[in-house]
Amino acid sequence: MRRIGALIPMLALSGCLAAGALEDVTEPPQDKPLVTGSVRVIENGIAMKWPANYLAGTHFWLLILAKGARRAVSYRLGPEAEFYWALAPGDYHVLGFVKRHFNNETSGRLWAEFTVPAGAGSVYIGDLTIRLAGGAVDAEVSDDLDSNFEALARKYPRRSQTPTWSLMKMVADQGSFTDIVEGCGGWGIDCDESFRGVTPLRPMTDGAPAGQVA
Repeated sequence: MRRIGALIPMLALSGCLAAGALEDVTEPPQDKPLVTGSVRVIENGIAMKWPANYLAGTHFWLLILAKGARRAVSYRLGPEAEFYWALAPGDYHVLGFVKRHFNNETSGRLWAEFTVPAGAGSVYIGDLTIRLAGGAVDAEVSDDLDSNFEALARKYPRRSQTPTWSLMKMVADQGSFTDIVEGCGGWGIDCDESFRGVTPLRPMTDGAPAGQVA
């Protein structure tokens, strides 16, 4: 089993979830590859469980953007860690997540990407573990294709072909740091909750803090 990880400060994403919803397929798609893997969330050392019913109080979404698309789609985690998506071949970014508990919302960025190869029947993109603690996000991608194939065979007994391996990867250089503090007030600078008023030195962004800031 291989792991690729990155420690990421929790940042603000839009509180508005993407308009489109990505859902698990009940049958293997005929016109698109079946994309599979798993997502687990550990908060303060506790493995989180998510309800199947949308009316329950706490939910967790991933935000996924296809290369060249103008709008991301959202995937709501359910009781099972494994996911089964029908996605067209191409490159995708896992932008981040939104966690909502009734009226309280937390969001963060993940900076991960994966590719769905053309011509594949099914594609394994890895097992994503997201750890939340102390205002930071520890994102890790594990490679456990054999276990995932067993779960895939149980769900779709007629699909006997081993999935194509196309592991998700973290793409941002997170740098190094000794501490994580709340933005704006914690930094002792003037800015609003969207980090407006912060002047990035590198890389240049639309106003969100990245790399070193003035």
